[in-house]
Amino acid sequence: MPESNNNQNPTLQIVTLDELKTQMRVEESIEDSLITQYGIAAERQIIGDTRRSLDELCVMGYMEYHGTEVPEGITPGVAWFPSPLKVAILMFAANLYRNREPVAAGVTVQAIPYTLEVMVKPYVKLAE
Repeated sequence: MPESNNNQNPTLQIVTLDELKTQMRVEESIEDSLITQYGIAAERQIIGDTRRSLDELCVMGYMEYHGTEVPEGITPGVAWFPSPLKVAILMFAANLYRNREPVAAGVTVQAIPYTLEVMVKPYVKLAE
């Protein structure tokens, strides 16, 4: 799970505020702080769902892109974070933004098949 410096507020590590706002179709800056908090929550949740560390996921992304093991002396950073998981973070944060309450009265809501679960499942650690 992403760690934050104890002396600072948590920050986005994988997605940017601009990427979040594009996903959410938001142009104004009045809710930037709220959108950032949704992004941080989404990053933590999606990474937590995989039962892997941020570093492990970046290594996996590097290996997927290059098709080889990571060479000695190289530590893949967040630039190598797997794209499907990045999309899952953007989708989850946008869902939090659009649905600000835990319930919706009088509305029938159904999950869209083959979205978050499909993107996250390949990266879930099955056993320790």
